[in-house]
Amino acid sequence: MTRRRAAWIGLGVAALLLAYGVWAPKGLSRVLSAEQSGCEVHLSPKGWYRVEECRPAWPYLSLTKDLPRFVRFYDQRSGRLLGESRILEAANVGSVQWPIATVPKIQFAGGGGDAEVAAPPEP
Repeated sequence: MTRRRAAWIGLGVAALLLAYGVWAPKGLSRVLSAEQSGCEVHLSPKGWYRVEECRPAWPYLSLTKDLPRFVRFYDQRSGRLLGESRILEAANVGSVQWPIATVPKIQFAGGGGDAEVAAPPEP
């Protein structure tokens, strides 16, 4: 095997590892519905918003004992994705704070990480 071929193989392996690291934690959960992928769903009191708290679909290395998860924020009326968090190291189940007049955003507090997205309050 020539050096050039070995370099291309090494570059290909590095690209695959990078793609796995970026895509795998959220990848399969993007394809499956919340119920199929084991996400916990939180609905706002008047049903305007939905927060899905999901575990990564693939193994995710964590340096702590907390469970890795990510959060998706939806407008329940239109089904539009409002935002998605990075991978959070959340201790147990997180809590959701719905938008009010003084704080117009949905907030998720998960112990080791927080996420939020701007959203008007429900009337």
